[in-house]
Amino acid sequence: MVRHNARTTPRERGVIRDTLGTVAQALAGCISFEDFFEAVHEALSPFIPHEAMGIYTYDVRKQQFRPLIVDVRDELPGAAQKIFELPPEKTLKSRAIRENRSFRIDDTADADYAEAPLLHDIGLRSHMVVPLVSRFQPLGVLYAVAREPGVYDDFQLALLTELAAPVAVALEEVRELTTSRALQQVGEVMAATLDIPELFLRVSERLQPVLPHTIACIFAVDEKSGELGRTPLVRSSIPGFVKLDQECRALPKEMVDQALHHETPMLIPSLSLYIDEHKDYAGLIEAGIHSCMACRLEVAGRPYGLLFMGDRRQEAYARTDLENFLWVGRQLSLAMAHSIAFREVEQLSRQLQEENIYLKGEIAEQRNAGEIISASPALQKVLEQTELVAVTDTTVLVTGETGTGKELIARAIHELGPRAGKAMIRVNCAALPRDLIESELFGHERGSFTGAERQRVGRFELADGGTLFLDEVGDMPLEAQARLLRALQEGEFERVGGEKPIQVDVRVVAATNMDLQRAVIRGDFREDLYYRLQVFPIHIPPLRERVEDIVPLARHFALRAADRLKKPVRRLTRESQREMERYGWPGNVRELEHLIERAVILAKTDALDLVPLIRAESRLGIRDGRHSFPTMEEAEREHIVAALEETGGKVSGKGGAAELLGLPRTTLQARMRKLGVKR
Repeated sequence: MVRHNARTTPRERGVIRDTLGTVAQALAGCISFEDFFEAVHEALSPFIPHEAMGIYTYDVRKQQFRPLIVDVRDELPGAAQKIFELPPEKTLKSRAIRENRSFRIDDTADADYAEAPLLHDIGLRSHMVVPLVSRFQPLGVLYAVAREPGVYDDFQLALLTELAAPVAVALEEVRELTTSRALQQVGEVMAATLDIPELFLRVSERLQPVLPHTIACIFAVDEKSGELGRTPLVRSSIPGFVKLDQECRALPKEMVDQALHHETPMLIPSLSLYIDEHKDYAGLIEAGIHSCMACRLEVAGRPYGLLFMGDRRQEAYARTDLENFLWVGRQLSLAMAHSIAFREVEQLSRQLQEENIYLKGEIAEQRNAGEIISASPALQKVLEQTELVAVTDTTVLVTGETGTGKELIARAIHELGPRAGKAMIRVNCAALPRDLIESELFGHERGSFTGAERQRVGRFELADGGTLFLDEVGDMPLEAQARLLRALQEGEFERVGGEKPIQVDVRVVAATNMDLQRAVIRGDFREDLYYRLQVFPIHIPPLRERVEDIVPLARHFALRAADRLKKPVRRLTRESQREMERYGWPGNVRELEHLIERAVILAKTDALDLVPLIRAESRLGIRDGRHSFPTMEEAEREHIVAALEETGGKVSGKGGAAELLGLPRTTLQARMRKLGVKR
């Protein structure tokens, strides 16, 4: 029989008042659900015998019950789970909520509510249920069950009913406090670490009391395509949820469009109802997800990814849950922004350290190059080309004989362009060992080869945002040329021994004293790399072809050397000027500078006399810019290469190199093999 009208004696009412005071005092200090239930249980146990006692919370919108805390004997948890899984409509706890009444069942054998048969089957005959209401809103029920029939009387029902009001108030306060504390812990976790995977796992754990979930994950936006990735960046799931990989291959397109692109958060309480009109959600249901939420994550005002949370229960989330979920999303966005900024600062710091080491080495091995001095029309034309191309990001190939000042032009291109605030990194391809040039250019991972004891950043990475000057590029080995071509074409490369592509924004200026067209014909230089470098060629004429520059340069070098060496030199003799203009300067500007310095050291007056030194150089057999005669083999090789250039690489047939040289085809081919000449 069901009863809800309790009659008590004056003594029993006194006990109730005393118990209420004790419970109210105990509840005032509760800061968790465990503390809360312990206080209730301790106050009721002396008066209410039970095999099980507990609280179910109630969601008004979903009309669902959820067990909060239950005190159950060891042999009863299976039955308790079956009772929890009953549809709520015909249960006694649902009736208590609907009618806002307390119920006492003297014997479950005579009752007709949904829990009665299950309770009777496991030997539980007495049952009490009391609604918990605060501010006219039902929060749940408090219940107790016992083995013998008729265990509970009017006093016990009255005691439970009177305690319901303070218990409901305390339950609401503890719930709000628990939510607030959980969100505060989430904030503390986010402030404590910059490692996103670790942070997310800890946040997921802290959120379980207020946002229970089977799975939570972040899908990141691909920087290149702007689309959401098909696998999660980070994820967290409860133990035993084995369908994570299948579920996370892709989120439904509608969810991505709405939450990510339209910036509208999504709450789907029941996917089984939603799927009738949205078939692409079937994958989530197949994976065991029946309710979910999703919202956009932003970093610096741009979409970073999507935060997804799902649960295997139907109607797991309400509007208040979505508000907390959005708060978590905003905090995660801030945490990821801090993490990204920290990584960028850390990367920049490492790059600056590497640049500092590099620049110190450069300073140690280089002298001040000085400024470009020009009085000749030929060099003026070069400087005009330099100014035109400097303001672009175009790749430049600077050619010219040794000592003509190719590096000065390269530096001018850098300093006159938009990358002037960044470093110009120089690589002398001829000075690097063949087996180390790739490591020098592209860096290497630790252990990638013998002696690679630590990771090293290559010159390409050091030059990110700036300019990379490849001096003597014609001496680069073919293997390194292939990697250089890819870096130029795609803007990315891998370190030696590495697999992760590294993207860089680098302007390349190359220089060589070699005839690259002949090198291509010989097979020493890649044709595709040649055309990739020669987007904008600048040729610096040798000093002998711009005689107007010789004397101004000599004066500049003389005054600078005199100041540095503390010599009284201030002018050049007329004979010296005439001799300089007659001399061929095979070493170009570099030879002129060195010869001037030698003369300053030897000078005893303020007039610099270069005549003896220039004539001594002439007697070495180096005159008019040409070295002593080549060997017969060298001359023959050059002659064949010139013929192949003239015929476009054609060896035999009409108009071929064999016909041009007056040789049989077989003889020419044999000579080419011997001399190492390739078409």
